[in-house]
Formats: sequence, C-alpha cells, structure tokens
Amino acid sequence: MWGVQFWNNLFERLIKIQDKKTMQVRLIMHIERVK
Repeated sequence: MWGVQFWNNLFERLIKIQDKKTMQVRLIMHIERVK
C-alpha cells in the first residue's frame, strides 16, 4: 500500500513540474508575440 502512495505522489510531482514548464513556454511565446 505504501508503494502505491509513493508512486502516486511522485507522479503528481512530475505532472506539476510539467505544468510549470508548459506555463513557462506559453508565457515566453506570449511575450514573443507581444513584441
């Protein structure tokens, strides 16, 4: 049971990291368009 919880937490962290990266990319692209 502990193993499943551990992997779920790890997966959630990876998704959050991916979200941050995509948000940064969108922000950069938006700034490029505004210029």
